[in-house]
Amino acid sequence: EADLRVALGMGEGDPALWQSLAEIAVARRQWPQAEVAAQKSWELGPRVGALCVRNWFTVFATRIERGDATGAAAARAKVQTCVVAEPTRF
Repeated sequence: EADLRVALGMGEGDPALWQSLAEIAVARRQWPQAEVAAQKSWELGPRVGALCVRNWFTVFATRIERGDATGAAAARAKVQTCVVAEPTRF
C-alpha cells in the first residue's frame, strides 16, 4: 500500500492506481476507504470497460458489507452502464 501511495503522489490522476488502493482497502475490510477510492477511480477513469466494472463492483461490495442494500442495488445497476455493446458486423 505504501508503494501505491507514493505512486499516487506521482500520478494522482491514474484511475488504475486508485482502484488498486480500493481493492487493498477491501482486503483489509476498510469499507469506507474502499468506496471512496473506487469512486475516485471511476471519476478519473473511462467510465466504460473493465476498470469501470471493477469500480462499481467494489462499491457494490462495500455497501453490502455495511448493510446498505439500497445503495448496493444502485451500485450493481451502474455496472451495466460500463458495458459497451459490440458493433454490428455484416
